[in-house]
Amino acid sequence: MTSRHLPQLPAQAESPPEIKRFFTVGKLERALGETGDRGALETALELHDDAIIKRALAGTIAVPAAEIRRSRTALFLYLLKHHAKAAAKTILALDPGLRDLGYAILRGRSLIESGVLPLRLLPSKQRLPAAVKAIGDWIGQFRPSIIVLEATHPNRVASLDRLDRLARRVRRMAAIKGLTVATYAPQTVRKSLVGHGWRTNAIRPQAVAARLPALRVYLTQDRRWKEAYFQNMFDAVALALHHQATSA
Repeated sequence: MTSRHLPQLPAQAESPPEIKRFFTVGKLERALGETGDRGALETALELHDDAIIKRALAGTIAVPAAEIRRSRTALFLYLLKHHAKAAAKTILALDPGLRDLGYAILRGRSLIESGVLPLRLLPSKQRLPAAVKAIGDWIGQFRPSIIVLEATHPNRVASLDRLDRLARRVRRMAAIKGLTVATYAPQTVRKSLVGHGWRTNAIRPQAVAARLPALRVYLTQDRRWKEAYFQNMFDAVALALHHQATSA
């Protein structure tokens, strides 16, 4: 395989902007209507992202005061653990492609593995079986509980229809193994990450790397084809982050 299809990582990369936390201890205390447990709330902010905190807080506030046994803060911390446990499930996210297939395995807040499977050097007839085999290997190795796919649709254009065939094969494989499959449109994922569903893909890697700093090394490339190559990986990671943020 030539170096053109397996690009070298750059030595340095630009740092993406830091994401500001919405919640603070003070905001949580005001929302809960209680004080006196700042240490536990500070720990909660260190361990959990805003999306999980928001869901736990909404669930806590929805409970009438008469039904709370100990305190609203204790209920909030309990629900926070429940949502965090759900979010800690292993996700295999796939950006379907039969030239370059992006993939990511996310477990909780940890990115276990991510990358791009290059298929373009294979004869066309071998690409779909090779992709299916690789996905089966990832399922066996990482034991995901859910597979997340970018949405595909049947298409009259042969190359696009092959992507839908790949997605159908993945769904069939997941059904056999008893795995859940979630599918998201790229505009939905983009909106959840950058707040606008119709922005260009170039914004998404910055947003993804801001959440997972280990990916910053991939941001600066010296060739456009390398940017396009690693975009497949960023798309897969973005799918995993979106699912995790909206399903727990």
